[in-house]
Amino acid sequence: MSDLSDLDSARWFAALARDLAEQPDQDSTAHRILELITGATGCSFASIAQLSAQGALIYNCATDQALLATVAAISTHTGEGVAWQALRDRATVHLPDVHTETRWPQYTARLRAETNLRSVLGYCLSVDNLVRGAMLLYSDQPHFFTDAICRFADVYADHAAIALAKVSDRERAENLETALQSNREIGMAIGILMARYGLTDHAAFDLLRVTSQREHRKLRDIAAETVYSGELPQRIGPAPLQTGPAATLRLA
Repeated sequence: MSDLSDLDSARWFAALARDLAEQPDQDSTAHRILELITGATGCSFASIAQLSAQGALIYNCATDQALLATVAAISTHTGEGVAWQALRDRATVHLPDVHTETRWPQYTARLRAETNLRSVLGYCLSVDNLVRGAMLLYSDQPHFFTDAICRFADVYADHAAIALAKVSDRERAENLETALQSNREIGMAIGILMARYGLTDHAAFDLLRVTSQREHRKLRDIAAETVYSGELPQRIGPAPLQTGPAATLRLA
């Protein structure tokens, strides 16, 4: 990676922030993070890993899917290495040379035997004390990650963590809004069926649920159509019903 002046570096990171903010979802953001850091540092391979709720190591994405399968298998089967250490300790972990490294004997032995990777750099991506994953950079050259590259990648990792946190929060908000809208439509549909067929609220909801199951469509879609048309989809509808709060639901 060529040296950047302070102004050039500031402009580059500003462009990076805009680029990552424009990604539509978490997968796109993660892939863009890896694409940019690989291009900026010249490393051979990059990936993002997370710990599941059960404590298993999961690799979400990488710049080389075939190599990812090998690296993931090595990390998972040995239970040691840079990804585990970065996530468990919430730290930056540097492996300068797999031939001389002594911290993870099984991990380094398999890296030597099964890949051409010779050095690894891992960053824990954390925002507000919440770990978003670990960014792993690999090179086929020993001692590839110089002090300059490490300093650059350290700043980059902060931007990556913030980008992943922001897209996660945005998706959570969008999902919440979708759920609220669905609940409003379901409530409106129940009211329409109660008024139209003289049903109790429980019977009206059951009618929506049964219609959803028989039509193999989502409940919220049945509710939305009911709100739009003022009645259930015609293929499945109620038979003539008694009116009143104690009416019994019967399906045609």
